[in-house]
Amino acid sequence: MKFSFVVSGRLKVAAAELGNQIVNIPTLKRIKGEAMAFTVSEPDIKSNPELQIIGNKLIFKYQLKRRSLKEHAKNLIRFISLLACIGELYEPDLSSIYPNLMEVLAGYSEEVAYGTAKIENTELLMRKNKSLADANCYLSLKILDFQAQNAKLRTEMEILSKFSRDAIYDTVERTGVNDSNTEAISKILGTTAENYKTVRSIVLKVD
Repeated sequence: MKFSFVVSGRLKVAAAELGNQIVNIPTLKRIKGEAMAFTVSEPDIKSNPELQIIGNKLIFKYQLKRRSLKEHAKNLIRFISLLACIGELYEPDLSSIYPNLMEVLAGYSEEVAYGTAKIENTELLMRKNKSLADANCYLSLKILDFQAQNAKLRTEMEILSKFSRDAIYDTVERTGVNDSNTEAISKILGTTAENYKTVRSIVLKVD
């Protein structure tokens, strides 16, 4: 069980300004001598957590004298609440805290009280639950990776389309050819008529 939560994100203000605004939250107190570190003080708090800002990351650290899923979950909720309080200043990437959420959910399923009911293959159920949590985390990261790749390919496509469009129009203008569909354009550009036709249909949206 982890003893810290880390979330990446995007600063909407300068880091110093974020620190100055965070200190206005009643439950947070700046640590003396540390510009970007705070202690969290609440009536029912037991773990003496600490919030740090390092670059674009927020790190929430706490100490537990013993393994306590309940305290672990309460600290996670406390951290998410802090993120909500600074929503206008900081945009968190919640995918970076997803593994912590799954850890808490998996932990609760392991400690659920079954009373006097007899549950067969309980250990197998717990292992499958953990495997499912790990799989969900893996798939979520894969989806984020695919989204990033898709955004990169979309940007590259826009650049190549603009380049091709400019090249076609410039060639047409320089040669005085009235029809960009003529085979002469492909020869001037140094490509085959078939390749030129494909690019032309994609870039100019014409057959």
